[in-house]
Amino acid sequence: MGRDSVDAQQAMSDDTQLAESLELLRRVHAGDRTHLDPLLARYQERLLARIRIMMGKPARRVAESADFLQGALIEAARDIDQVRVGSEAQLLRWMTEIARNNIRDAVRRKRERVFSEFSESLAGSATPDQGRPSPASVAEQRDDQHRLAEAIERLPDDLRTAIELRHFEQLSFREIGARLGRSENAAQLLHSRALVRLGDNLPAA
Repeated sequence: MGRDSVDAQQAMSDDTQLAESLELLRRVHAGDRTHLDPLLARYQERLLARIRIMMGKPARRVAESADFLQGALIEAARDIDQVRVGSEAQLLRWMTEIARNNIRDAVRRKRERVFSEFSESLAGSATPDQGRPSPASVAEQRDDQHRLAEAIERLPDDLRTAIELRHFEQLSFREIGARLGRSENAAQLLHSRALVRLGDNLPAA
């Protein structure tokens, strides 16, 4: 069999696979979720591998790779009639970009939620004799989570780590102490110092 013949057969196979994939996507979009499993099986290996590469630690705290895979396929099904793809490779690249955007958006929403909860949890953290507003009240006045993020970034490494472990990873002081090689009480004191310094980094307007 000649090379041209092999290439022609491969092209026909690719065209068939593309047509089958597009049909599955359209059926899922039409509401027939029984075709979602065949779609998952078809892209389980290739798309899932790409999703796992794109997921960093923040994304792993939000959802499992399989969740992003299913979400990407469902979104692709929703938008399938708005895109033009000429091969399975192009279809896979398009779905990879959908997954990439979903991962980025999920991490952003999680970060915004964490900062919001963090600000609320800091309310009243400054004691009256300190004579300074709490970081939460300042952040709320300015209504700017970016300022809070920048203030955290300006903290010394040990103080920033205490904030991140306590509020972002939600560890206990005992767990923070174990992570940092300190006692539970020392971890709690470090966290208190971090809150005070964070207030200094967020001066009142």
